[in-house]
Amino acid sequence: MAKFRGFLKFLMFFLLIASLILVTIVGCEKEEKLENQRPNAAERAIGITSHSSHWNKVRSWINLAWHKLPLSPPSPEPPIEPPPLTAEDVVKEAVAKSYETSKMTAENAVKLAGEAMQKTAEKMKRSVSNVDGGDESDL
Repeated sequence: MAKFRGFLKFLMFFLLIASLILVTIVGCEKEEKLENQRPNAAERAIGITSHSSHWNKVRSWINLAWHKLPLSPPSPEPPIEPPPLTAEDVVKEAVAKSYETSKMTAENAVKLAGEAMQKTAEKMKRSVSNVDGGDESDL
């Protein structure tokens, strides 16, 4: 049993060392690929072109957050919104619009009827004066 515990300790130690070595090898390969790659347009605009230190990372993220902050403080008073319309208010507005429209239509109809009557009267005067051959003062 003691030999088995020793073997387990050795196996765990070996796996720990092997995983650390593997992570560093893979990490180095990724860093080499990233160094060869140029930053894209968004990274250049923000200022994340190179991260030589952790402080540069922090500074670039602060820069990004600073540009996203609102420049003016929020107003203490909420905006005034009109109260929502009830069904009664909607019906009142519809009736008022309908009344105005019908009133304008009636006024236009009266105006057109008056013009038509005036034209008809003028035609009657002309036709009566042409038939009688007299003057229009008799009418």
